[in-house]
Amino acid sequence: MKYKGKPYRVKKGFENVFDADGAKKSRFVINSKGSIEFREVNVVDQLPAGEYIPARDKSSNGVLMPIKRESVTKSVRQILREQSREEIGAITYSEVNSTINALASEQHPNYQNGFVPVHKYFPMEEYSRGLQMARENIQSFLNSKKIYEESDMDYRRSILLYGDPGTGKSQFLYKLSHELIEEYQAVVIRIEDSNALHLFVDHLMRSLSLYPGRFKVIVIEELADMCSSKSNVTRLLNLLDSMRFRHNLLFLMTTNYPERIPANIIDRPARIDMLCPVYVKDLDEEFVDAWFEFCMGRELNASDRSSAWYNNTVGKLSPAYFKELFIYSRLHRISLDEAWKNVQNRKSEIRRDFDNTYQGIGF
Repeated sequence: MKYKGKPYRVKKGFENVFDADGAKKSRFVINSKGSIEFREVNVVDQLPAGEYIPARDKSSNGVLMPIKRESVTKSVRQILREQSREEIGAITYSEVNSTINALASEQHPNYQNGFVPVHKYFPMEEYSRGLQMARENIQSFLNSKKIYEESDMDYRRSILLYGDPGTGKSQFLYKLSHELIEEYQAVVIRIEDSNALHLFVDHLMRSLSLYPGRFKVIVIEELADMCSSKSNVTRLLNLLDSMRFRHNLLFLMTTNYPERIPANIIDRPARIDMLCPVYVKDLDEEFVDAWFEFCMGRELNASDRSSAWYNNTVGKLSPAYFKELFIYSRLHRISLDEAWKNVQNRKSEIRRDFDNTYQGIGF
């Protein structure tokens, strides 16, 4: 993952810094010495849809930094520059972006809004009961804004995916986030560690609350890590309970360690509305066949189904371990039964040589 692009600053309540055309404008600030400084910033009257992380820069306590993955727009922009002014004409910024997207799509079939995904997406939610439950609940929420308005309730929902590591929770949220950007012009903010949580709650949340009309999505990977200290829990509660920042809002969270999340967070529907378990044991019986075809490029045959690897792994290995099994077989040009022995040896080494009582941090 690469973080690129210029940060967007959000407006503050006591300032009106917007031009009608959203162009650059000078804004004054009073520095620590009492001097007045004039700064030129890019100002827009609507938050641009996209995926962001909380960050810092030299002139601000907090900014939203756009995330760009595998950008291909540079070469496409060069194509545009090489065209004559007469061919391009006087077009707007949005029209330029549309042209870039169209040209990039021709060159890169997997191109999506400024980046090429690292790999094709496997629809894990079709085989995981918990992920399917999450998608259906989110879709119901998206289709029910009128119900919230008629009931005079904040349009807000929070969903936690929890369960075994390596079961597709993060990939599902990644794909879903970009669907929401594409279809609902969502502003997606990823909070990936305690520092990002502190930055967001302390410096950005209040400013973002000034955009109640924009659909905002907060993605928190490994919620248990955010509960590792009293200060983290306090900020997390400030985020989930905020009376300002709670309209047009969807929280999407994951954890591999639900037992480490305090009861005052997990057992409160106003904080976490929907719990979606994602476990290996709950995967559809057709999952291994579909995952095999996705990773190996061919369908399972009768010989595969009668082999040791197949009969000893179905319903027991996570998708991540199955992927390692398949890729190891292809990389070393060995049978899947031999690759399965390598997976077994790996598990034995972990039990013997690593302290598996300490789960660590991350997801």
